[in-house]
Amino acid sequence: MLANPLSSPLKEPHRMPMQVLAQAISRYFTDLDASAAQYYELSSSVVLSGDFEIEFKASTVGTPYAPFLGNKLNLDNYCDLNPANQPRIKINGDICQATESVPTEVLDTFRFLRVTDVLNISTSSGITYTTHCSTEDFVFDFVGRRFGSTFISGFMSGIKAWSGGDRNTGDLIVDLPLDKKIPIDGIIQNRAAGNPGAPSHITAVNLLPSDSERYEQIDIGWIGEEIWPSDDQGVNIYGDATYTDGVAHVTNNGTTELSGVYLTQAVSGSEYRFEHDVFDFADAYGLFKIGTDATGVAISHAGEYSADITANGSSIEIKRRSGFSVDFKVRNISVKRLLRTAS
Repeated sequence: MLANPLSSPLKEPHRMPMQVLAQAISRYFTDLDASAAQYYELSSSVVLSGDFEIEFKASTVGTPYAPFLGNKLNLDNYCDLNPANQPRIKINGDICQATESVPTEVLDTFRFLRVTDVLNISTSSGITYTTHCSTEDFVFDFVGRRFGSTFISGFMSGIKAWSGGDRNTGDLIVDLPLDKKIPIDGIIQNRAAGNPGAPSHITAVNLLPSDSERYEQIDIGWIGEEIWPSDDQGVNIYGDATYTDGVAHVTNNGTTELSGVYLTQAVSGSEYRFEHDVFDFADAYGLFKIGTDATGVAISHAGEYSADITANGSSIEIKRRSGFSVDFKVRNISVKRLLRTAS
């Protein structure tokens, strides 16, 4: 049979090149405030018997005796940082305390592992400490609070606990990612609920959905949502400065008068990524800072600026440097909270 001269072999369909789109990993973190007595209460006591393992992630802002886990009946059982930021656990009155300090501004992973009468404390930031300990039960009812009125300031998430063994051999009785926005009713289900000895849920106390903030994963950890307003609302000015349609004009008519724009939304002790563009400058003797640091980061030329700054106060400012005449404009201002991860 002769082939049809008008026909031709079928060709492979045209294939678009594969494009792998990197999807940002995001989650919520809830910032606990000790001054507002914010914490979580378990629906029933967690009793860790025999061998056990506890793991959680936490970043504090240096609260004295910052409590991670606590017992609502007494001070015989708790897990916290001492004033030197050394992690410790108290088991039925017996204190086991690491001899090294952790960085409080970093989201660290803490692990407490008991095998018979030997306890190991370790962190992702590098602490490894082993000692003998009590073989009594470890009991806790609170997250972020100790017995009495001691509360934590900072973040806690990824809380897990195994009883009767470690993560490979024990019973998982606590599994609380705490990676979602605080619900309106404050009730958060324990993912280990139904296992023997597992509480059904925890309740967020004195916490609102607005206390949770969405973060995206970056190379150094996590970065929060934009703090600087997209409109002109909430931006304060002083001196001869102006702020219109997202553009700050920092100028002054003398060498001693203050001039600048600012917000008062920073958390002292926390780190922020501060970015902006400087343009139309005649005298760019300015600086940007967070808190009471008198030096800040100098503005000396036109162009893009980016710096990671640890706040020592609440004020986020772009201003003139003391003793200099100044005249420049700033746009594309961005301020986002950072949460570094220990490694």
